[in-house]
Amino acid sequence: TLTLTTTFVGVGTFYVVAGLAQTGVIDETSLTTFLSTACPLVTMVQFAAPAPLVIEAIKKMSAQGLPTQAFQSQAGCNVLGIAYGLQIANSAVLVTNMFGLGCQIMFLAADHLIQISNSKWLGFVVKLSVIVNASLIVLATLTPINILGHFITGLNIFLYAAPLS
Repeated sequence: TLTLTTTFVGVGTFYVVAGLAQTGVIDETSLTTFLSTACPLVTMVQFAAPAPLVIEAIKKMSAQGLPTQAFQSQAGCNVLGIAYGLQIANSAVLVTNMFGLGCQIMFLAADHLIQISNSKWLGFVVKLSVIVNASLIVLATLTPINILGHFITGLNIFLYAAPLS
């Protein structure tokens, strides 16, 4: 019930703020400027949120609690987001997803450090670089934006379902 309550409060707040902006109580331009800065920052904080968990795993040299599948899925979502940001030429989308991809790569590198005991780095780096760069080239230059949108939706559904598995 707490999740349902917070969802209703959150959605209600969005409608109230939007209504206040439409009626002129809140300046629409100022609200747009505030949200165009705050939203990417909040997203970036969410991308970095697993850092304490990863640091703890490195200290213990145990990857048992690391959600590696979620890191991989989020990296895929970030690659799709970067491709989308390139296609629509939106720096906020592009920078936010580049930051997110950087976080996921660091988290995956930490997982590799723990799992493989600091060996086989060349294979890890080459494989990751080829996958990320080839995906960006194909998605940003050859994939129509509507298909890219379907990929983003599908991978986000998978990402949010991953902790349930």
